[in-house]
Amino acid sequence: MLDQEPVSFDEASHSYINTVTGEIASNSVTGVTSLSKSPKALAAIERTRHVWEPRGVAIHAFLAAFLSGIERHKDEWAEWTMPLSIVPFLHEFEPIAIEYPMIDSSRSLGGSLDALGHWRGKLVLVDLKTQGNKNASAYNTDAQLGGYISLLNAVRPDLYIEETRTIWCRPGRTVLGADQTTDACDVAWSDAWNNYQKHLEAEAF
Repeated sequence: MLDQEPVSFDEASHSYINTVTGEIASNSVTGVTSLSKSPKALAAIERTRHVWEPRGVAIHAFLAAFLSGIERHKDEWAEWTMPLSIVPFLHEFEPIAIEYPMIDSSRSLGGSLDALGHWRGKLVLVDLKTQGNKNASAYNTDAQLGGYISLLNAVRPDLYIEETRTIWCRPGRTVLGADQTTDACDVAWSDAWNNYQKHLEAEAF
């Protein structure tokens, strides 16, 4: 397993903090990528936060425990976690980082990847998404995964990510997404970051 970075996450303010220097990252991967959402979509996200947030927190905790080899007993989210726990990919996946927070001081950027590990001879970056409907559609997560690649390049330049995948966890059904390619994720993140900088510049006037 990778050594943990000296970074903590403050949930109330959604801030990443360097525990050695006290630096608080001004930006987060989630904040940068959310700029692409319409005001209507953002309003819907906030309106349903009480539904998706506890579900997401619980299922992410389940995945972290599962990848760490910790047995979890059946709970109220079993309709999601049971299908997740039998995905063949996760039984072959060898994690080297789970719920791994990072800060790139050069960009004052923080973020936390869900899982990084080896699968069939490749180093794979994994993001977990939970959805409330079995037949929900996947959406593009390239920019978010690209943000985590950017952070990893800053704090662990010795690592080379070969695949990026999203796991879609739905009630009664979990789907492993295809490789999104690091190149596509890098491009999407670069576009998102540049748009975010333009947004900040416009707000300054």
